[in-house]
Amino acid sequence: MVIFILSAIISFASIFNLSLAEYILSFNPNFSIGSLTLIIILLMPYVVNHTILEEKYVILFCLWNVLSSLILFLSCLGLLPFDLYAWGYAFSPGFLIMAVITVSLVWAAPPLAIIFLAYMVAFDLKILPSDNLFDYITDGFLFLLSAAMLTGAAVRWRRSEGRGAGKSISA
Repeated sequence: MVIFILSAIISFASIFNLSLAEYILSFNPNFSIGSLTLIIILLMPYVVNHTILEEKYVILFCLWNVLSSLILFLSCLGLLPFDLYAWGYAFSPGFLIMAVITVSLVWAAPPLAIIFLAYMVAFDLKILPSDNLFDYITDGFLFLLSAAMLTGAAVRWRRSEGRGAGKSISA
């Protein structure tokens, strides 16, 4: 219920003739399917008191998001010898790579395969206003959120290792 109230406030509260939603969208006018998926993954425990993905899959998803975003961003900035982002406009090796990853995930990490299939289906149905496959996969917000989540997971892991090591030493 709280989410619906916050959504209404964000949508209808106006500051200088723009809603809070419009201010949020000014930073990123269209979120990728990856961003929307990660937001849903993070909010579901608060809505239905049940997680969608195990933590190991969330960490793998965030790792994928950070690495793929970083490679695409470096490519777009000309820091790599080729422009991967341009591959997203037409059938290219980028599509083949995504297909191979998706099929591989069916066996290796089935929950993540569903997310990758969602990328492909959303792109095929043109759900977002972009004609580039990579706009369906990642965006700056997803990169930052995934990096923050990986950092938090690393800190938690490091703290638990420190306590575990301390117990082993004192025993």
